[in-house]
Amino acid sequence: LMWAIGNELDHIPGDLDYNLKVWDAVNDMAGMIKEIDPHHPGLTVVGCGRFEKIRDIMERCPNLDLLGIKTYGLMTEVPAMLSEQEKLDSLRLLGIELSQINDLDILMERVLLRARQFANADAGSIYICEGEWLHFTYTQNESLERLLPKGEKLIYSTFKVPIDEKSIAGYVAATGLPLRIDDVYQLDPALPYCFSQKFDETVGYKSQSILTIPLWGSGAKILGILQIINARDTAGNIGCFTETDENMMQHFAGVAAVALERARRPPRRVAG
Repeated sequence: LMWAIGNELDHIPGDLDYNLKVWDAVNDMAGMIKEIDPHHPGLTVVGCGRFEKIRDIMERCPNLDLLGIKTYGLMTEVPAMLSEQEKLDSLRLLGIELSQINDLDILMERVLLRARQFANADAGSIYICEGEWLHFTYTQNESLERLLPKGEKLIYSTFKVPIDEKSIAGYVAATGLPLRIDDVYQLDPALPYCFSQKFDETVGYKSQSILTIPLWGSGAKILGILQIINARDTAGNIGCFTETDENMMQHFAGVAAVALERARRPPRRVAG
């Protein structure tokens, strides 16, 4: 349950600008609600046409907990509507959201989901480094999930790959270099790495475009990799990831790396 403070208060007929003071009023109401009922979050809902309003709300509504965006059936088009700066602004909000999650599994699933949504990727995975191996730890696949009966989740077999330059994931973990590949089935045989078709053949999936980013921890240590698969256009057709996608994924990788380091940090001892 949550408090809803207004609906599309930014909507003005025609091309007229809305009055920014409306967000001051929303912030005041959100503050009053926190005093009366601190146990339930407050949000306001805006339309999806003018995303510059996100910055206005961030600046003027510190008392809000959530922001809802109406997409009118155009959810897959939201990433394309956002400029790079607007995506960065949204990432700041995401960072606040993720900082409040203490469960590592929930946090990693959320990072992966948001990364996929920003790049409109069909699938993705997070691999974690343990010794000389990369462990396939978190994964999502929208196409395969749609084939399941309602309420069921995909069950994956866990596996690991060596940290070397022979596989795509291993290459990124070994070198620290991101890889953006348009079609993994058309790789130059002269490259040191190759794509294993085993997963695709096992589950009946077709990987095409892949973007793989290293998770850099403190001390120039690689903690794992973030990988998103099959970029989609607004019609759902598989295409290629862009340089902008690669830049945005660096930010998600940073969030995931911070979360991993925080989870591995030994608890503080309280002097008694």
